[in-house]
Amino acid sequence: MRISIIICSIRLSNTNLSLLFCLVSLITSAQKLRFSHLGLDEGLPQETIHCIDKDNNGFIWLGTSDGVVRYDGHDFFVPQPDRNSKLDVAGYRIGDILTRDNHVYIGTGQNGLISYNINDESIVQLGKTNTNCTRLIHYKDNIVVAYYNDGLALVDKSEDFYQDNAQDVVPKKITGVSVHKDMIFIGTDEGLIYKAKLNDLNNSGYSFTYKQITNLNTQINNLQTLDGKLWVSTDSGIYKYSENNNSFEKISLFENEQTLDYNTNTLAFNNGTFYIGTTSDGLLLANFNGEKFVVNQHFKADKKYDASTINS
Repeated sequence: MRISIIICSIRLSNTNLSLLFCLVSLITSAQKLRFSHLGLDEGLPQETIHCIDKDNNGFIWLGTSDGVVRYDGHDFFVPQPDRNSKLDVAGYRIGDILTRDNHVYIGTGQNGLISYNINDESIVQLGKTNTNCTRLIHYKDNIVVAYYNDGLALVDKSEDFYQDNAQDVVPKKITGVSVHKDMIFIGTDEGLIYKAKLNDLNNSGYSFTYKQITNLNTQINNLQTLDGKLWVSTDSGIYKYSENNNSFEKISLFENEQTLDYNTNTLAFNNGTFYIGTTSDGLLLANFNGEKFVVNQHFKADKKYDASTINS
């Protein structure tokens, strides 16, 4: 049986960047991977890809350093500016991208959160402008929006936008958000991790209550809930949340009979295998045995390139 899945966006060297597709062939118990690179020559208009999501129609949406691109498996499409709102999805560094129903929610580095309607191709601004939207996640029927220096916001099912009106000091420099067992976890690039509780809607809107639970003392790049567990990708490796003592433990990576620490950007999980994207050491395929990751395959850029960074 052969299945095709998008694994990650990849940055190959400082100047030559491209989208990595991973074709996973399942032959008995063995996994054989075949890679193809799609770049400028194949029609990708901008090669630095920061985030990926798939909509209900099966289209792949890519957030780049210069806006949003859609891929249908054959061709790339760049949405056009909205003549009414005068908004555009191009020209921004995209921090995150998330699809829901017929909308693509786009977190930009310069203009906050914007929403693109797949059906009528309209583009609207949601919330603040001139701010850095870094992460977007599904939370029940809502979307939680994270800003680098402005805490959280919420978009409900009707696409009404609510900025957090909490009186508490909000987390700053947010680089990761994930939901684990109905609780929102937040990570920052200073290594702090918070729990956030969404309070009930009142006359002034929604608010969150924040509680700092730890400081990892390393830059956090992502928080993700995979295989029922909460994982943290950092500059010094991977951490896992322990519910028993409300803490995070460092998980070792064991490769070629050595314990190694990789600067980790992101994780994915499929068919019992973890796909670990690093900052400069390519893609690792590993199994988690309950105590550590055992790397069984390691892919780097070929000799044409001098570095491999997996962003999403």
